[in-house]
Amino acid sequence: TVEGFHKRMQLRREDFPLSINATATHDTKRGEDSRMRIDVLSEIGEEWFENIGQWKKTGENLRKEKNIPDANEEYFIYQMLIGAWPFSGEPGEEFLERSTAYLQKVLREAKVNSSWAQPDENYEEQVYDFLKKLVKKDEFLDSFGKFHRKIAAYGAIKSLSQSLLKITAPGIPDVYQGTELWDLSYVDPDNRRPVDYQLRKQYLEEIKAENVHEQL
Repeated sequence: TVEGFHKRMQLRREDFPLSINATATHDTKRGEDSRMRIDVLSEIGEEWFENIGQWKKTGENLRKEKNIPDANEEYFIYQMLIGAWPFSGEPGEEFLERSTAYLQKVLREAKVNSSWAQPDENYEEQVYDFLKKLVKKDEFLDSFGKFHRKIAAYGAIKSLSQSLLKITAPGIPDVYQGTELWDLSYVDPDNRRPVDYQLRKQYLEEIKAENVHEQL
């Protein structure tokens, strides 16, 4: 509750005023903004599962073999896409490369149909192939795009709210490198990619120039 939150923050200010308020680290499991999107799904479960049912029907025609990916893996793929899909437009090859690298980690660490000790590369390739066909299927893109726009909007509100709490609540706010902008990354090595500092410098200059213009 709001009241409970304020009581916790009062205790934090009294007992741990120098604690770090962190929402991302070098080992974050998905970027902080991806997590906020997925958090939205828990609040509209019925609508989410209705869409899942529709997407699974589309997915049936994209498989090489009946149960590849299996039910859990297929569900994970839809959730994964909700979190990482770009705010606008369709993803390119770089997105698919990141996604397949992430799926390899997921499949092997699940130790159900593949593993690091005994990788089943043929199985993995079929899962990657399913993903690549899925994100190019018009039927899926139309349905997914409409639902995703809604989730991305609500997720952005949650992300901004999280940032506001982080920098105003008792403690020391920590902005992990690269999260000054939207962070829709997966896990390592995706979340350890080089930060585009030049882009951030460009945005800062644009903000400064706009502020000067307003003052004039």
